[in-house]
Amino acid sequence: MGMICRFLIAACLLAGHSSPFSTEVQRFVVSQAYPKASEITAFVDVVDADGQVPSNVAPANFSGHLGTNPLTVTRVRQFETSEQGVAYAFLVDISRSISRSDFGLMQAAMNKWIGSLRANDRAAICTFGDQYSVVNDFTADKQQLTSAVMSLAPRDSQTHLYQAVRNAMEFQHRVDPSLPPRRVVVLMSDGKDEGSAITSGDVVHDLRIGHIPIYAIGYSRLPRAQRRQYLDVLGRFAELSGGLYQDASASNLEQVYASIQRAILRILILDLTCPHGAADGRSYPLQITFSQDGRSLTSSLEVVPSSSPPPERTRRSSPNQPQAVSSSKFPSWLWISMGLAILVVLIFAGFRLRKRQRAVAPEPATPEKPSSRLAKTASVTDLSQQPAGKGTSMQLAVVAGKDKGRVYKFQLKKTLVIGRAKDCDVVLNDPRISKRHAEMELSKNCIVIYDLDSKNSTYVNGVPVRGRHKLDNEDCLLMGETELRLRFDQNEILTG
Repeated sequence: MGMICRFLIAACLLAGHSSPFSTEVQRFVVSQAYPKASEITAFVDVVDADGQVPSNVAPANFSGHLGTNPLTVTRVRQFETSEQGVAYAFLVDISRSISRSDFGLMQAAMNKWIGSLRANDRAAICTFGDQYSVVNDFTADKQQLTSAVMSLAPRDSQTHLYQAVRNAMEFQHRVDPSLPPRRVVVLMSDGKDEGSAITSGDVVHDLRIGHIPIYAIGYSRLPRAQRRQYLDVLGRFAELSGGLYQDASASNLEQVYASIQRAILRILILDLTCPHGAADGRSYPLQITFSQDGRSLTSSLEVVPSSSPPPERTRRSSPNQPQAVSSSKFPSWLWISMGLAILVVLIFAGFRLRKRQRAVAPEPATPEKPSSRLAKTASVTDLSQQPAGKGTSMQLAVVAGKDKGRVYKFQLKKTLVIGRAKDCDVVLNDPRISKRHAEMELSKNCIVIYDLDSKNSTYVNGVPVRGRHKLDNEDCLLMGETELRLRFDQNEILTG
C-alpha cells in the first residue's frame, strides 16, 4: 500500500512538471522592432502572472509574419545578459503640480537608477513644465547625470505633458552611432496636461507610428474623480507604445522605479529572418505569436523594412583614370554667354506655359458620388421615427486604422450608432471594435457620445468615456485600432 501511495505522489509531481512553463503567460507585447531587408530584431516582453519571464523559452515558441510573408525565429536571447545597452530618456515633470518633498523622492529614485546603469547604457535628462527642454544629452557619465537631476526643482506653472511626450519620442529617433538601438522613455506624471497645443489623441496617433515604448509611473495627488481619469490616459500611452504602466505612492516610489527598471531589462531579443522581405519603403504589419501549451498570444506593430546603405568609401584618383575637366580651361566670357542663353530659354518657356494655361478653361468639378456606406449613414437619419428638422451636418474622418482616409458625412438628427455590425449607421472595418460600439446623440444644443459596453472602450482625446460625454468640434475618437476626427459647426447646433 505504501509503495502505491509513493507511486501516485511521484506521478502527480511529474504531471505538475510536464510543462516547461510553471505558470501561464499573462503578457506578451512586441515592444520594438528593427527590420532590414531580410532580417528583423524584435524586443518582446513575455511574463507570467508573477511578473517573471518563463524559463526554457525557445524559438519554437514563436512564429511571425511580416505582412503576408512568414518569418523564421532563429534565436531567442535574454536582453539583460546580452551586451546590448539601453538609451534611456528620463522625462521629468518640473511643474508645481508635484510637491518639493515628492520631487525629492523622485530625484533619489532616479539617481539610484542612474547609479546602476550598465557599461553600454546611455541616459538623457529631459524636463517639461511650461516648455520641453533637454537638460543633459545622452551620456554614460553617471556623475554628470546625477548633477543634472539634482539641479532640477518644481517651479513651472503649467504642465505641457502631451507636447513633452511627442518631443521625447522625436528625441529618441536619433541615429547617433554611439547610441544603442533599444530606446525607452521613462516618465512619472499624474497624466494631466495643461497648456499643450496638441491633444492626447494626437499623442496616440504618434505612439502608433513611433514605436518608442513609454514606461510610465502614475503618481497623482489630484482629487479622486480626476485622478483615475488622467491616470487612465497615462496608462493608455504606455500600453499603445509597447511599454508598461505602474501606479505609485510616496511610500513606494523608489520600489516602483526599481520595478520599472527590471521590466525594461527582462525583455527578450528575437532574431527573425524573412526570405521574401523587401526594402521598398512601405509599411508592413509585423505580427509575432507566442504559443504555450495550446494557448497563443499575438502582438503586432507597423514597421518599414530598410536596407542599410553600403559604407561610403573615400575615392582616390588613379593615374589611369580620366580626370575631371577644370573650369579654368574655359574662358569666363563663354560661361556668361551660356548662362544668358539658358535664362532667355527659361523666360520664353514660362510665357508659353502661362499662355497655354489661360487658353484652357477649367472643367467644372464633377460632384463625387457618395459611397454606399456614406449613403446608408445619411439615410438612417431620415427614418420616420426621427424628429422633424434638418439636423446637424457632421463629418467623421478616419485618420488611423484600416479605413484610414475614409470620410463619413451625415446629418445627425437624433442618434447615430458606430460599430462593426452591418446594421450600424457608421460601419468600421476593425476587429477590435464591438458590433455596436458607441452611440452619438444630439441632445439639448450639444452632441454627446456614450459607450455601448464595448469590449475595448471608447476614448475621446485619450480619455475613456464613462456615461455621457460631450463632444466638441475637432475631437479625436478612438475605438479599437481606429482613430476618427469629428468635425461640425457648433453654431449650427445652437441655432438649429
